[in-house]
Amino acid sequence: MEGYLVLALHDPRYLDLAANFALSVRRLDKRPVSVVTSPEITLNPSYETLFDQVIRLEDHPTLKGAMAKTLLFGASPYSKTMYIDADCLLFNAKIELFWRRYSGHPFAVEGHRQSTGPVFACSLGTKKAEDLFALVDVEALTVFNAGVIYFEKGSETEKVFETAIELFEGATSRCNQLPL
Repeated sequence: MEGYLVLALHDPRYLDLAANFALSVRRLDKRPVSVVTSPEITLNPSYETLFDQVIRLEDHPTLKGAMAKTLLFGASPYSKTMYIDADCLLFNAKIELFWRRYSGHPFAVEGHRQSTGPVFACSLGTKKAEDLFALVDVEALTVFNAGVIYFEKGSETEKVFETAIELFEGATSRCNQLPL
């Protein structure tokens, strides 16, 4: 079964955003929409009909913020999942193009491979590809927006998510060993 998955963790405002996302899907698509919440989030009764499933995800101490997306594989009830950030809305049916393009691929995101230069900027400054390679021991990175992730259940996809967690935890460990 194909379906949408949206995260609403730790802050009730994310549940409000997820409800808006679900409403936008309901206007354009018949696929089910499930929300993944943390235990402290209480579902507003008016939202009950918006979500086909409410999935409770136990807190993972090291996978906070964007890294919580590495837990999507285990949380999804669908054989084919389109994860979309809660702060997104569907305005037209062009999402169908992505469903068709990604179908048959175990894991898909929109992005590009990069081996040199600045990869992204954040509150901590610009990160260079070469510095990140040294942390995770790879030759190139796939730079992508993690606001839309398509995946299909299977061992290949499970390995993608497991590897992401391993790389993150390994890089975090190495960063903690660097002098300040």
